Formats: sequence, structure tokens, C-alpha cells
Amino acid sequence: MNETVLVIDAAGLVRQYHTGGTVIRALNGVDLRVDRGEFVALVGTSGSGKSTLLSILGCLDQPSEGHYCLNGVAVEALDTVALAQVRNQQIGFVFQSFNLLNRMTATENVALPLRYADIPRAERVARAELMLERVGLADRMHHTPTELSGGQCQRVAIARALITDPALILADEPTGNLDSRSGAEILSIFRTLHSEGRTVVMVTHDDHIAETASRQVRLSDGQVQSDSRHAPRKAPA
Repeated sequence: MNETVLVIDAAGLVRQYHTGGTVIRALNGVDLRVDRGEFVALVGTSGSGKSTLLSILGCLDQPSEGHYCLNGVAVEALDTVALAQVRNQQIGFVFQSFNLLNRMTATENVALPLRYADIPRAERVARAELMLERVGLADRMHHTPTELSGGQCQRVAIARALITDPALILADEPTGNLDSRSGAEILSIFRTLHSEGRTVVMVTHDDHIAETASRQVRLSDGQVQSDSRHAPRKAPA
């Protein structure tokens, strides 16, 4: 019997900002536990707190209060250098705007996280090419982002997110800049990753997209409003 492993263990997360004399609570006591291999959609309208929560889960921001353990490590105990290592080695990011470097080829973009791990260039390139083949871009390895479609750019971003074999993949509105067909293809890739045992947390404001995940956590006013599981549906066309 396989032992359940918590990738995300967050308790009592509060994130507040001071604007003039006003205190704004973007998160107001969020608890979230995610097992290894889950595909979770964080759902909510603009201002619900989902992007703030994703930033904390990705170690891009820290909570004002509360505790967060990633893959068994207490994040609040890490210094700046250790946090950077966690972001590079333990987390794969996929953003709505792709965040690719236009001067680099697809292969070079995908290999970039490995450069910071002091991996030899030949190995970086070989691993990047394998990742691009996995996402269906074997014939676009030497193209720059300006020579690729939006859907192809997002595939490059997914390949880059996978290159370090991270414990957690975080996707922030990954289909937001894509047409419906390309969006459905990207969601299909995430479902495949989930079927392979990857842990994926995806932010979306769209209920139809959220239903492609196996679990939906709905946020409202910085709090968890509901947390439900069901069989994932086919990506909307």
C-alpha cells in the first residue's frame, strides 16, 4: 500500500497589505493540503485570493501569518538562497504570458533552469530536447518564441516547467492567452501529467476549465469557500 505524501501542507495562511492607512487581507486564514499526484484547480473571481495563494505556494511571496511546508520542508525557515533553490528545483511554473526569452530558441528556453544547477551544456540540451519531444514540439526546437504560435509557446513553457522534475507544477491561467483549440490541447497535457502522477495546481476563473482537474478549491474574499473532488472532465473545445 502506497503511503500518502503531502506536497503542500499550508495552515492558517494570511496575507495582508498596507495601503495608506488601510489594511487589505488578500488571504484570511487559508488551509490547504495537497497530496502527491493531485490535480487541483484554484477557482475564484478576480480579487478572491487565488493568485496570492499561488504566489505563496510558489515561494514567490511569503504569508503575513501561517505556516507552509512544501514537500516536507518548512518554507518560512528558509533563507533567500534556499528559497531560490526551492523555486528552481522543486517547483515548475507555467504562466499565462509564457515568460519566455525571445532571443533564445525553444531548446535554450527549456534548458535555462538547468544552467543554474551547474549541469553541463550538452546534458542541458539533450534533456531539453527530450522535454520538447514530450510536448509535441520535436520540429520546433530551434525556433524562437516569436516564430511560434501561442499554443506552441505554452508547450515550451510546460517543457521548461518539467525539466527539473519538480515536486509541484504551478499554472497561473495557463490557457488565458490562447484560442479554444490551443487551450484544450494545453489542458490535455496537464491531464496527462496528472495521469503520470505529477502534482499540478492550476489557477483559473473559468469553471469549465476547473472541471478538467480532479479537485476544485473555490476561494472567495481570501478564504476557502468549498473544496470538492470528482472525476475530471474532458477539456472544453
